[in-house]
Amino acid sequence: MQTTFALTREDFGLYQQLLTRRLRRKAKAWKLGVLPFTGFLLLGMAAGGLLPLIARDPDAAGPLQAACALLVLGMLALMAAAPVQKALLRTEMLLPGGAFLSDTTMSVSDNGMVLESNRCRSELAWSSFLEAVQDDRNHYLFVDAMQAVVVPKAAVAAFQPEFEARVSRIGAPR
Repeated sequence: MQTTFALTREDFGLYQQLLTRRLRRKAKAWKLGVLPFTGFLLLGMAAGGLLPLIARDPDAAGPLQAACALLVLGMLALMAAAPVQKALLRTEMLLPGGAFLSDTTMSVSDNGMVLESNRCRSELAWSSFLEAVQDDRNHYLFVDAMQAVVVPKAAVAAFQPEFEARVSRIGAPR
């Protein structure tokens, strides 16, 4: 069984979202949220602490209001940082002629799969895959906790039952 496909920037975005969910699940989401929550709490307390000073001393109100506004802007910048970083990474990590966006030919056999593009050739036995996850658009065959082979469902439509039978055995006890 053989097919050729090209992944897109949208596929990369879906893959990033999947990795983020996996990381949060594996790292216990509350641990990842403690530091940002603490930072926002401290900035909020600092801004809140300035308000009584503004009310008490009208002469200092101008500079204190400016400091309070800067704290609020700092909180907004922190909230926007993660989505902006992801978008920037997405544009910088994918080169037009790079491996992810290149046309890829995939050959599937009982032993595993061979992926070939203008950049690389990979041979992976089915035992190389630790876990298989899918969404509406792609199969993600993980070879490590955060690294996967991304296979569009549309690319394997011609031999979907055979492909999914093999994928369903990934991660099963041998």
